[in-house]
Amino acid sequence: MLTPFILVLVAASVAALALRRVLTCSLLQRLPLPPGPKPLPFVGNLFQIPSEGRIKQFTQWRQTYGDVVYFHACGREFVVLNSASAAIDLLDKRGTLYSDRPYSTMASILVGRWKSLLQLRYGERFRISRKHMRNALNARTIAESLGFQEDESVRLLQALLVTPEQFPAHIRRNVGAVSLNLTYGYRLYEGDGYLLTLAEEFSRTTGDALASGRWLVDIFPWLRYVPSWMPGAHFKRWAQWAHRRCEELVDAPYDYVKTRIAEGNATSCFTSRALEALRKETRKTPTLEDEDIIKNVATSLYTAGTDTVSNPGSACKMAHIAVCQTVAMLSSFILMMVCHPDIQRKAQAEIDKVTGGTRLPTHADQDKLPYMECVIKELHRYNPVAPFVPHSVMQDDEYRGFRIPKGAWVGANTWAILRDPEIYSEPERFNPDRLMNDEKHTPQRDPREFSFGLGRHRCPGVMLAASTLFIVVSRTLAVFDILKPVDELGQEYMPSMEFTSDNIVYPKPFKCRILPRSTEAIAIIQHHS
Repeated sequence: MLTPFILVLVAASVAALALRRVLTCSLLQRLPLPPGPKPLPFVGNLFQIPSEGRIKQFTQWRQTYGDVVYFHACGREFVVLNSASAAIDLLDKRGTLYSDRPYSTMASILVGRWKSLLQLRYGERFRISRKHMRNALNARTIAESLGFQEDESVRLLQALLVTPEQFPAHIRRNVGAVSLNLTYGYRLYEGDGYLLTLAEEFSRTTGDALASGRWLVDIFPWLRYVPSWMPGAHFKRWAQWAHRRCEELVDAPYDYVKTRIAEGNATSCFTSRALEALRKETRKTPTLEDEDIIKNVATSLYTAGTDTVSNPGSACKMAHIAVCQTVAMLSSFILMMVCHPDIQRKAQAEIDKVTGGTRLPTHADQDKLPYMECVIKELHRYNPVAPFVPHSVMQDDEYRGFRIPKGAWVGANTWAILRDPEIYSEPERFNPDRLMNDEKHTPQRDPREFSFGLGRHRCPGVMLAASTLFIVVSRTLAVFDILKPVDELGQEYMPSMEFTSDNIVYPKPFKCRILPRSTEAIAIIQHHS
């Protein structure tokens, strides 16, 4: 039995902790916000953020306000971290505090996409979903998929041989096929794009729901209570349609796997393994909640690989970043090889030395191709395709004497970090040699430390992206030359080096020539037919 003295001691301790919390909160509220551009009344900094080139604007603000910049717009507060040190201090070292995700009233509540990993708030469901995602993308699973990745890379080479001008579509199909097989055990054959089409529609819909500044309900959340029949409530009617359609699109591929399981002919994939593991753990049929988590994680996986097909600039917001990055980086790879033929030739020479020019490289050759690996690393650095992925801080925080307000969207500007001259010499130059580790070179910082995110929201798909990038890049260079386009007079010209400036950054459409390196190269491709 507790004595009166102990009871008093416990009560005093609780009171002291409560007082400390109150005083801490009070002190934090008195701290100034980080520096940033002066806002306008009501709209904040809305008109100081360009629709094109937002990331470069954030980077320019570093020169004026420092590496931690605050602004607010559309009812939201933002903190941009423009340096490696600030990003690591907050998103990595204080990962628990910065582990929440930004919330969109339209996408999360009205359309119901709060279940998606990039909208899911930190908590038990997030931890379970994250565990499923890690299992789907662990080393063993990726190792088992390498053979399929190599098979699909051959399909890509065959497509490039026939219609090289359609390289963007061929790249997207390749990454989508790998993603669909990994998630649902679905093989994407020519002319059969059922699940691919579903993924496109899902991504268009969720991308529209997340469109920045499009929906007043994201600025004034109380508008979600407006009845859908009222004049001017089109947004509410659209949200009801989008909610129903997204649920259908989440269910359809999941039901495909369950049907295959019931028939006894399911292919091993994330969904089938997750259901089987759940049955073994619980020794019972999965609950509706269990299944809901699995199928929404699966959707995040498979739309990641396919949501770039028709709307590359905006649809990736709901998808898993690693595979979106793969599509964008492969597009950047083609452009960089056009613009840097000397680097292309050096990589091809290394590949030829390993393969003898008589076969395609395999994943087993990866350690023998260090320069090829550095080309891929430099792609991560030169054009980080997810340059600002925000976190949400769960409570007021102090950093360098400034207050980071609760609920603010806090993100690392990876474009600024990976172009920082204090980290990378001549940052505007595409130079894989900077990352070589040999007697002639001391490698600069690995850009993948930042390009896949920081903290608890670091993308778990790093290994999948790495294996896909390696096999596609190395095999493409093994058998093709990627050349400048020619005009109507047959003269070569340099394509534009312009990129989109949305959540996922792609090269803007450009032309090039992709030609087989030799008759032997054609024979190698045809040998795998």
